[in-house]
Amino acid sequence: MLTCSLKQADRTRSDASLVTVEELGGWASVAEALLGECACAALVDVAEPSARARLVVEYADSLVALVRIHAADVAALQCRAATAEEKRSDALAHQLHAVVQECETMRSNLGSERTSRAALEEESRRLLNELLITQEERDALRAERTALWCAVREAQAVAGVTCAAKATMEEHVRVLCEWVRSAQAELTSAAALMGATTPLPVAVAPYQPARLLYRRILPTTPMNPVTASLLRVKEQVQQMREPSVAELQLAVGMYRHRGDEAAAPLTPSPRTRAATVTAAVSTPAPLLVNRSLGRSRSCTPHRSTNGSATQREEDVVASPPWRTRMMKLQEELKGLRRELGTAAAPP
Repeated sequence: MLTCSLKQADRTRSDASLVTVEELGGWASVAEALLGECACAALVDVAEPSARARLVVEYADSLVALVRIHAADVAALQCRAATAEEKRSDALAHQLHAVVQECETMRSNLGSERTSRAALEEESRRLLNELLITQEERDALRAERTALWCAVREAQAVAGVTCAAKATMEEHVRVLCEWVRSAQAELTSAAALMGATTPLPVAVAPYQPARLLYRRILPTTPMNPVTASLLRVKEQVQQMREPSVAELQLAVGMYRHRGDEAAAPLTPSPRTRAATVTAAVSTPAPLLVNRSLGRSRSCTPHRSTNGSATQREEDVVASPPWRTRMMKLQEELKGLRRELGTAAAPP
């Protein structure tokens, strides 16, 4: 029975490394109970006192050895548990530190992402505003180009200039400028021819009574639609910086001169022609065009002392067909200028 108890103690000691402290305590209590029962049975069976004493001594020695082994196993288990707990604590501390660092990194990344997102949103808003401004400028330039194209075509129709069917706007403007240069050359030659017929000033003797020289003041010719159209073309072509201002002004003067000839079919006197050509050469564009009304801002014409000639010229100028057509053209010019003003107005 003692051998059995020792085997059970050895088995208990071998299994102590595989169980917890509570299980070892349970096994120890069971072993003690078994050992007690075995000892009691052995003492009852043995009759001799010496043998009984020897069994008690062996029982006490085995019990002490078993208790020492059990205490050593419990101490080892406690050390292992403490070491495992420390390792677990260190691992948890390292994990916590890593998690904290990861949180800090994610926080910094989140801040940078928010900053970059705000910058991208601001950039997108700026680009959207620039796109809207560019679209408005494109629409304004397209409307201005359309108006300029209509004005150039109208001027070509008035002047009788033709271009190729596939010609661009620049080619149309170039042809119109060439026509203006040729008209300027014709006007210069006509002015040179008329300059020879200009009467010389009358010299007055110092001792003779002064005589007033009455000169006939012709009424200013009203703005004709051809002149208004050419003035408008001049303003728009000046923006393109291709023709010069002097050429367009001379063209306007030439058109005014031709309008005077068309308005007064009667052959004027050489003195009247000379005065007209001299005025056209000296002041190519004396009339200021009102952009809002499309009419000339000229002074009120003075009436001459010669009643018959003035009445004849006023009748020619104020003829009903001419005035009706001039009013229609002025209304069209008003509409075109209103459209140009609306297209050129800033958004």
